[in-house]
Amino acid sequence: MDPRAAELEALRQALRAAGCTDGRQPIAGGGPLDAPLCIVGEGPAERDEQTGRPFSGPAGALLRQALAEAGADPAALFYTNVLLCRAVTVQDGREVNRPPTAGEIAGALPVLRETLRLVAPGAVIGLGATAGGALLGKGFQFRRDRGQWFRPLEGPPVITTYLPAYVLRRQGPDYVTAYAALLDDLRTALAGPP
Repeated sequence: MDPRAAELEALRQALRAAGCTDGRQPIAGGGPLDAPLCIVGEGPAERDEQTGRPFSGPAGALLRQALAEAGADPAALFYTNVLLCRAVTVQDGREVNRPPTAGEIAGALPVLRETLRLVAPGAVIGLGATAGGALLGKGFQFRRDRGQWFRPLEGPPVITTYLPAYVLRRQGPDYVTAYAALLDDLRTALAGPP
């Protein structure tokens, strides 16, 4: 067995043993260890909790469609999130996703960094402002920096793009524009850093 696979499995077992603060199980990343790209989202969604896999809902389906259209084999990539436990709040008696707090992100960064070290992708695609900020630090501004390559001091080069869930929420021409931007960013990512 590849030593990195054994280390990744040990990390997953430690995460499962620790659990989430609300008693749920974390949704660890998945994909081949020789993945050329790692996709990093914000955090798992309700559908991910049901399947135990990251990016398994409608937003995940849109991401895989866009990746394929951009020229990638979605099955050849590694997928994970900044947070491995879903950040929720209760509204009108039901749980809804909420943005993670700065403390939650800071607490999740060691696991994300260790995951990226073990997978060692050639590059990382950060989905949305939360992932971009976690990967690139406080100077990152999504609107200004989306679609551009950055080389952090540690880890692989990073490019950011829209969250697929954001694209799904657009209507009509806004959807077409957001999806086209997502595709363009993914094509830039697949071409690799300059």
